[in-house]
Amino acid sequence: YEKPSEKKLREKSESMRRSRKMDRKRRERDGF
Repeated sequence: YEKPSEKKLREKSESMRRSRKMDRKRRERDGF
């Protein structure tokens, strides 16, 4: 069991990490 605030924080950090990874892939594909 985890507190709602901790769950929100964890999901936020995970989504940020995921978006950064996608951003890097997109940049490589576009030839940056």
